[in-house]
Amino acid sequence: MAKTKRIAVNLSLENYQVLSDLSEMAGASMSSFLNQMVSEATPGLIKVIKALKQAKNENLDSFDTLAEALELVRSSTDQATLDLEDARKSKLIRKG
Repeated sequence: MAKTKRIAVNLSLENYQVLSDLSEMAGASMSSFLNQMVSEATPGLIKVIKALKQAKNENLDSFDTLAEALELVRSSTDQATLDLEDARKSKLIRKG
């Protein structure tokens, strides 16, 4: 099992409600739901870090790296949305 770190996160009331609603629909705790979302975004976030480091060093490849990162984050978000919809449908079927 991977080691984990605990952090405190301050959220606006609106963001808290969104996270609460999404995690409830997914049937997960807010912390596990948030962890899953961050896990799915991590490959794209790593590319963003790489692009920002390249940009800081005035590397022209930084724009290509950033574009790749944004596409990876977008596709990860799309997959998370599909996973959430599947979880919602599964809950409806079990209730129905």
